[in-house]
Amino acid sequence: MGSGKSAVGRRLARLLGWRFLDMDREIERDTGRKVARIFDEDGETRFRELEHRTACRLLREEQAVIASGGGWPCFPDRMSELGAGTLAIWLVVSAETAVARAEASWTRRPLLEVEDPLEAARELLARREPFYRKAHWQLRADDRSPDSLARELRSRLLAESETT
Repeated sequence: MGSGKSAVGRRLARLLGWRFLDMDREIERDTGRKVARIFDEDGETRFRELEHRTACRLLREEQAVIASGGGWPCFPDRMSELGAGTLAIWLVVSAETAVARAEASWTRRPLLEVEDPLEAARELLARREPFYRKAHWQLRADDRSPDSLARELRSRLLAESETT
């Protein structure tokens, strides 16, 4: 949450000439409801079910950059179930950066709608970090623009494809 997955993913897809797919936007398109409304009306468990179903569909796509929800990788075997041609990238940000970006965006973040959002973000990150560490690549994203991150990822992808 607030790491820049969608902004970086959109730019990376453009640089690669691939499609960009945002898991949350796909869920909203499929259900006709905003993610925050799904959380409010159906709860997090139902949202995670929708997220898993959507991910199964999106991960079959070729030449696509997919921005997952921040909670998607946090279930046993999710990261290990990724296909051989799938690269997982963790855009690493501090809890402070995540909260600042979330507060500056127009998107409601149900998991941060608590008395102390910063403490909630710290706890969330601590719980999720073991799952995130399973990503193939990790990039610090606190003080970097989406454009610079996308350019670095494109360069790394091209270099990787030249060696295989």
